[in-house]
Amino acid sequence: MRGRYSLGWAHCANKGQTFRPTGGGNFSQITIDSESGNSLDFHTIMVDLSNGLGALRGNVVQGDFDAALKSYQVVRERFTMMELACTACHDEPREYFVDSRVKGRLLRIGGFLRKGSQDVDLYTQELNNINEVSCMPCHQVHMPAAFLQQYWESSKN
Repeated sequence: MRGRYSLGWAHCANKGQTFRPTGGGNFSQITIDSESGNSLDFHTIMVDLSNGLGALRGNVVQGDFDAALKSYQVVRERFTMMELACTACHDEPREYFVDSRVKGRLLRIGGFLRKGSQDVDLYTQELNNINEVSCMPCHQVHMPAAFLQQYWESSKN
């Protein structure tokens, strides 16, 4: 039986190098150019993505679908940037955070917005799934490594 955290733990067990900052890329050195031409670092992309998802959910719950569409556009751009950021360390296609299942859910949210759907439950279901299938597994695997890298870098000073 697959548990709620099985993907993260399986990745940890089979890809231990993820937790060794010297074995992979350095999160603080990852930068991606946005559509507007600004270069954003990994941390900023993550914060923007998180804030965008929160704003999208909040806009939908408040019934402000014009603002929700603007939040969705930020999320789409940051999601694409995050997919590019993965290639800084990973050669193989990602099978969780930025895979086709998650992209499909994100596109469905865009479809709801374009069609003018005001069914909050439809949005909530897709946003919850993105959180469970995308955000959480990636954070379980990569946040310990990123924090460890940051600690090691700060302790050198």
